[in-house]
Order: sequence, then structure tokens, then C-alpha cells
Amino acid sequence: MESPTQHTVNESSNKISFVAVLDKASTSDVTVDLLVNGTVEAEDYTSESTLTFPAGDTALTITIGIVDDAEDELDETITITITNPNGATLGTPSSLSFTIVDNDIPSLQFANESQKVDENTGEISVNLSLDIPVCQNISVPYTITGSADKNDDFTIPGTVDIMANNNSGTIPVDIIDDVLDEPDETILITLGNPTHASLGEQENHTITITDNDTPKVSWSVTSREVAENVGTIDISATLDIMSYTQITVPFTITGSASDQDDYSIADSTIEFPPNTQTKTISLSIIKD
Repeated sequence: MESPTQHTVNESSNKISFVAVLDKASTSDVTVDLLVNGTVEAEDYTSESTLTFPAGDTALTITIGIVDDAEDELDETITITITNPNGATLGTPSSLSFTIVDNDIPSLQFANESQKVDENTGEISVNLSLDIPVCQNISVPYTITGSADKNDDFTIPGTVDIMANNNSGTIPVDIIDDVLDEPDETILITLGNPTHASLGEQENHTITITDNDTPKVSWSVTSREVAENVGTIDISATLDIMSYTQITVPFTITGSASDQDDYSIADSTIEFPPNTQTKTISLSIIKD
């Protein structure tokens, strides 16, 4: 058989071809058996079991078919050995070895682009998908951005591992239910380069956290008595929890006192700026 005895081929080449030779021509047909072994699976190649040198020929091209499948596999070895010659004796080398390099690289991406969850949801799963199952464990790094704060609004591990023979994985995200009134927040997860796989088109996943904390507003005191000559009095309203957003609270005035005759007030709403829990309005008492 030809030399060298070690070769590398890509799975997409579809075949392995090499030449077996006789050192001299024979007046009758010469037959040999082919023995195929190695780490290659039987479904990954095709081969004749017996070959014939026609009388007078000294060279014979041998072709082993390589099956270009769509499976993620480790590189495989295939060793072809000539045995049981009939009409000739066995020379050296009688074996050739090939490494078949796999050409199927799994593509990894998020299963969907986004999701929206309530702040009190607890743990959620962000799903990853592979177009084909992986033949070995893969590790996927990712980065976190967005308006939500890690460890205050959510917790998440730093990498995700997908075990061999699987075509999906999940990133667990634990949503923290705080007691703050805040705008809806986002978590943007961006995939890094995985081991033993490539990145698909959907590299980003956005989680929108819908806030569930609505402040309750109340007067600091529900009633009071003042003298007509007191002048101006301050009335305070309070939010039960801090708010990170502007809050406007309208109010109405009823009762037996008359506006502009017994009292005057400049506002009809209470404005709570962000991060403010108490706000005071002024009411002028008119002494008649």
C-alpha cells in the first residue's frame, strides 16, 4: 500500500482513495480482503470487503466511502488493512490509517428574543437551543447589561453548561421581589463564544421585569382644629414606600368652609418627586 500510512481527511470529502500495488504482474487474478476498524462507526463509511487485481495489473485504486452526516461527532479514526491475499503474498505496509475530521459544528442561540415577567415571579428559565445535539459538554459564557441591578433585582450564575447528547440548555434567573416602587427594568443577556460550538443569530435575550410595588398615599393626620387667625397651616401627605418615579396625587376639598372666603390654596395636586416619601402643601386660613 502507498506511503505515508497516516492521513487526515475532512468528513465532507465523501471518500478516501488510495492505491494498492503488486511488485510484479500476475498471470491470474489476485484477490485481497479489506479489514476496516478504528473508532469510526459502521454507519460512517462504506467499503468493499474483497478486491481483485485483474491478471496483468500491478496497481488498484481502493475507495472507501465517507458518510457526510449532520451529527456533531468527535474526530474518528479509520484503519484499512489488506489481509488474506490469494495469488500473492502480503507485503508492507499493509495498513493505512486516516483521521476523519468532523465538519458539523453545533450552532447555539437563545430559543426566543425576550420575555416579560412580574417582579414576584421568582426563578425563571432562559432557554437556549442547539440545531444539533452536542457530542461533548459545552460551556457558554455570557454578559449581563440592562437597567436592573444584579444582586438587588436578580441573581444569575456566570456561565451555563450543556451536557453531551443534549440540544438545549437553560440559564436560571432568580427575580428578587423588593418593596420599592420603580420603573419596569430590563436584564439583557448576551452570549459569548461557547466551547465546541458556534453562535447562532439570536445572541441576545431581554427580560423585562414588571414592578409590582404601588405606593399608598395617606394624610399624615386625618383631622385637626386651628384658630381662624392661625394664618397658614401645613398639611403633609406620606407614601408608605419609597418611589423612584414622579408621583402626582390630585385632591379635592369639601366641607362647610368656603374657598376664597374662609381659606385659599394654590394647588389641587400633591407632587412627590422621585425618592421622596413625604410632601407638604400649604393652606391659608382667611380671618374674616
